[in-house]
Amino acid sequence: ALLANARLVTFLGGLGLIIATGFHKLPAWGYGAGIGLIIAFSILASIHSRVIAQERRTQVRNSLNERGLKRLDGAWRQFSSTGEKYLSADHLYAPDLDLFGPASLFQKLDETGTQAGEERLAQWILNPSVSAAELKERQGAVAQLKEQGDFRQELIAETRVASSEKADPAKFLAWVEGPNGLAGTEWAFWLAHIFPPITFVVCSLAYEDIVPSIWGWACAGVQALVVALTAKPLGKMYDQLTLAESGFVRFAPTFRAIAQARFTHAGLKKLQAGIAEGT
Repeated sequence: ALLANARLVTFLGGLGLIIATGFHKLPAWGYGAGIGLIIAFSILASIHSRVIAQERRTQVRNSLNERGLKRLDGAWRQFSSTGEKYLSADHLYAPDLDLFGPASLFQKLDETGTQAGEERLAQWILNPSVSAAELKERQGAVAQLKEQGDFRQELIAETRVASSEKADPAKFLAWVEGPNGLAGTEWAFWLAHIFPPITFVVCSLAYEDIVPSIWGWACAGVQALVVALTAKPLGKMYDQLTLAESGFVRFAPTFRAIAQARFTHAGLKKLQAGIAEGT
């Protein structure tokens, strides 16, 4: 709250000094003082954003601990994630053993941070049959992770900070591996860089009656036409980039936490290797 108030004061103060100096209410030093306060505002904004991020992480960790206590107390039946969508009446035993739905095994276990993780957990519950070697490897991994409570909590916390809802990176990956959505719009790239300064110059000349005003309108019309012809593919590209930001890019701290963890179990080191190579 102190940082927020300080940001407001420095911004309004800097803006006020610059405006007052511009209207000759203050000497020229008012510009310097105003710019100094605006710089102070930028510094405070940067500090404030870090404090907000730390506050968010603290809240998430607090929530994780509260969920852990609810599991111990039997109050986990209040958790919202029940996995009911994975329940199939045709499954051999899922309906009888309360694997999904209210008061289910999935509801008690689910701490996944992504849609892919949730689906993997559901598949493990529905199809638990694995070879003895794979079962032994999983048990070894669990034995090591059991002793790394801080890492497990950091991993879950980072996924919660990255997205309040379980993101689905699959949509982003499908876009990356799909066709070029901007194919056929390459011609607009140079026009977008060339015509704005040309339009500015032509409009300035028209304002001074050096060239006919119709020339300025013509340049503006060309830019409007470029916007109209590229609006649809660019809008689609923006939507896909939004998916990338929410479903993939925000998880960089999660990947970093995995890459920096120390494992001795071969299976965990193998899972870690691909991430570590890309960080």
